[in-house]
Amino acid sequence: MLRSPDDLPGVYQEWQAGLASKFFADCNGGTVVMFIDEDELQQLAPHGEDGRRSLARAVRSAAPPERGSLMFSSMVQMQSLWRRGQREGPPPTLPILALSVLAASDMGRDAFGAKHNYYMRLAQAILPDGSRSQIGDLRYALRERGAFADVAEMWRALDEWIGQNEERVGTSTISANEHLSRIGFPISQAIARKSDKAILTQFFHSAEIFNESLPSAPALIERLRIWAHHQDRGLSWRFVEVLRDPALSTMLEPIVYGWAEGWDGDIVTDRGLKRLNVQLAVDIDAPDAWWVVSAPRGAESDIVEGETTGGEFAALLTPDEYSAFFESEGLPPVRSEDVRRGFQAVGEVYEAHFKPFDFCVMREDADAGGWISVESVEAFEEHLLVVSPTMLISAERLLNGAADSGWRKMESRMAHEVLPGFTIYFGVVFSDETKLMAVLDEVPSSTARSFKGSQRARPRFIEGLPLHRLIDRSTYLAGGEPDLVIPVTEGDREVEVTLDGDRHQTFRASIFPIPLSRFGPYAVGTHTVEADGVCLAFTTMSSAGAEYVPPGVGELGWQDGQLSTGSPHQISGGWMGEEEDPGLVLLQRNALESWLIQNDGSVRRFVEPEPPAHPLSLPFKYFEIRRDSGAWLLQRRYSGWIVHRLSPGEPNMTRLNRKAQNIWDHVSGSVKTNDRLWWRFAIAAWEVSHGR
Repeated sequence: MLRSPDDLPGVYQEWQAGLASKFFADCNGGTVVMFIDEDELQQLAPHGEDGRRSLARAVRSAAPPERGSLMFSSMVQMQSLWRRGQREGPPPTLPILALSVLAASDMGRDAFGAKHNYYMRLAQAILPDGSRSQIGDLRYALRERGAFADVAEMWRALDEWIGQNEERVGTSTISANEHLSRIGFPISQAIARKSDKAILTQFFHSAEIFNESLPSAPALIERLRIWAHHQDRGLSWRFVEVLRDPALSTMLEPIVYGWAEGWDGDIVTDRGLKRLNVQLAVDIDAPDAWWVVSAPRGAESDIVEGETTGGEFAALLTPDEYSAFFESEGLPPVRSEDVRRGFQAVGEVYEAHFKPFDFCVMREDADAGGWISVESVEAFEEHLLVVSPTMLISAERLLNGAADSGWRKMESRMAHEVLPGFTIYFGVVFSDETKLMAVLDEVPSSTARSFKGSQRARPRFIEGLPLHRLIDRSTYLAGGEPDLVIPVTEGDREVEVTLDGDRHQTFRASIFPIPLSRFGPYAVGTHTVEADGVCLAFTTMSSAGAEYVPPGVGELGWQDGQLSTGSPHQISGGWMGEEEDPGLVLLQRNALESWLIQNDGSVRRFVEPEPPAHPLSLPFKYFEIRRDSGAWLLQRRYSGWIVHRLSPGEPNMTRLNRKAQNIWDHVSGSVKTNDRLWWRFAIAAWEVSHGR
């Protein structure tokens, strides 16, 4: 007769203590998911023992299978004793519950359509070395003779205890389901893994959870279903299976909602590291290609190590307060093989990933200094398409059938210099929704993915004329109201949009925004837009206000060609004249070294001028150089040598000193440019150096 937890077998008590410590130690809130699989078991098992067999032995010691339908009766009695006590810790049934979750984790992909499969898995978990007849008898006792009803009651007791101690241990995610009856309790704990939680941080970021109050749990699941519909986001197959089944997805609601509620704003990996996205960047004028790494809010420095087809590398990532990207040193050169295969790099803080592609959309980005790879197309914006040979037919069909006129295919030789083995199309714009939707039905899903399903998972405002961007992004100039974007999914989806509570209209979800300004004029004040279960608001004003001056604007102005602070009554801004000064060239700062080259081939080290000094310490990423300073300016950057044409005539070289010869020999084969005049200079320098 069991009279207290001390009467339980020692192996059972060890597992009870270990499980209580792992899942129910003081967690200061959060969400409790009692997920158990092979890896989790082995971490909890006594040293040198097989986790699965050790847990099964512990359960059999307290619940002997040979007792059939009464196998759990002693633990039911022990739970009753616990109920009458202080209940400071969880119920003394955790090993049994953990084994029931393990059985749910073991269920096959057809498990939810075949309920009897669960009881067979549970019998095998309890008797991992049992004979076929022993396992069959135990399955019969669990299912047909009702022994599992005691386990279901244990789950209810644990759920009740968690609810009473929520502030200390977290929020319960234990739930049943009308379609799964009693076995819904353990299954609810087996559908979301630690890796799923990490991947969902990407969804929370895309859905802008940190910028709004949480939607209801059903609305959150619906957005997640949209986000996960097209792309393989890496979620576990069981999670996706439950998510896609409306009859079962209610079991996910408390789990996903709890994770969203406790999210701290960081995208993390299953290693617990913050996830970084590596993007491909190209300059089609240089030409050149390199990697850029997006920096999250509050970024910190880290060294990440990885391996590409070129070998191992270690890269230093340093936050740049004036850019959306890290300053990076040591990233490998771009190779076509790595673009197709992808790579990752791991540090102490971050885990950086480049996702491979055969069809890539790119948009121009000032911070990156070129075109960067992005997830999706934006209507009316100019894009580059970078396409592998296997996707050329689809790309040509898409461009010929849906893109605006004006796109061009880059010359093969130039495309090879940017990214060997890929074809590049530039000047690509999509502004006809009907044509685009028709063509997308005819191209492979891998191509259409950049046009469908990659939009953010919630309706949002874009464009418009915001008045107070720095202090309130939701205030717009009357007549310049924002556009509404509704996330897209597979096939056509119609969404009812409600304006100010009384105006209703149905729109098709699309990458093409809905211009709200067309439904005006709007009265000055706040207006609401409801779509997809989300309520958004914007405010219209007739002006920014007579007394309002954006921060910083009134303090800066141009005087005698210099940026300086002025009086409060100064008109701030810059007068550019009728055309750009033809005598100046604008170049980017922070080259590793620079050399000025004259028509006679002579070279002189060039030192970049200091940035203008002013009280607000604004960043200046560029500097000006007069064209009459020389023929060419060479800059060495992390991505290689770049040459800029200043004011070259014909090369006029008769002799070169040793320094000039060394520079020319070093850069002649390294500079990437299509400027034919430069190559005439390089050939002349080679001939003079070699006495030709």
